[in-house]
Amino acid sequence: HDGIKAIDAITGNAIWQADEDGSGFYENEIIYRTNEFGVNAFNTQSQSYVWLKLMNISSPYMTNFVSGKDLFAVSDKNHIYVFQKSNGAIKWEMNFGETVSRLTTIEDSLFALDRFRQIIHAFDINTGKDLGELRVSIPVFAAIDYPNFTSTTDALIFSSGKIVYLYGK
Repeated sequence: HDGIKAIDAITGNAIWQADEDGSGFYENEIIYRTNEFGVNAFNTQSQSYVWLKLMNISSPYMTNFVSGKDLFAVSDKNHIYVFQKSNGAIKWEMNFGETVSRLTTIEDSLFALDRFRQIIHAFDINTGKDLGELRVSIPVFAAIDYPNFTSTTDALIFSSGKIVYLYGK
């Protein structure tokens, strides 16, 4: 792995580079990510950590991320962790019991896809309160390692290959 790099979109030249690997997402000059040390927020302008949360992430390169307004969620195999973006404090965490295939959000709801049992679990992203579950009859999910699972402001969207499924209003 070569770490993370910022590349100038016009010239293709590297602007800066950090030698650590991991997976994550970019938002407002901050990269939120997991690596072999835990979870961190890295400021791309100052090239320094905003915060670093040391923890044992069993699969730092296979985590799922989803970002809410002030929080973001990470799934690691069968665990869900919700962090505050500002300081990395864990807002809540849970042992999901099954492998979390994907995460997404709609407003204050966090959705976790259990593709093996074809169930979508809903949680309040702020408190972790269980909001219920929805069994989805999409047989193709059982055969897909990582289906696409995302959301709009009022619908859940699943896709695989050339097929798109929409659950919502």
